Amino acid sequence: MAKLEKPVLVELLATAVDGDHCVSLAAISLNFELVGSASIVFADSDTPTLGNLFVLEGRRREGIASGLTNAALSWANSMEKSLYLHVQPTNTAARALYQELGFEYTGELTDSGSYWMVKSAFECRLANPWTPPLLGEEARNA
Repeated sequence: MAKLEKPVLVELLATAVDGDHCVSLAAISLNFELVGSASIVFADSDTPTLGNLFVLEGRRREGIASGLTNAALSWANSMEKSLYLHVQPTNTAARALYQELGFEYTGELTDSGSYWMVKSAFECRLANPWTPPLLGEEARNA
């Protein structure tokens, strides 16, 4: 099967999971292959959280994760909500992507040690965004 350049469709699918509101996102290629997905769940009524973002290994670095994240941001803005996510400290590619898209570190950690990030609704900025420490390759290149 020939590899296509980019997916043509990022679809938002509203669903209910165990009674909780959830929005699913799917990136679908021209030949109808699911090449990426993500979900937005609510930690509470005011905290939509982007999670489970996945792109097929052979389709990474094509802008699919950016497309899924931007679709989630558009949805959050339409709901007048800030969008949260968490990312592992060692996932430098994801951290760079999220920062490029305007997410800021909140300074809080998940129970598993991931960094919480937020992109405020309507392009607002955090008053005092937190800067995480540099790790491994980042520290050597600084």
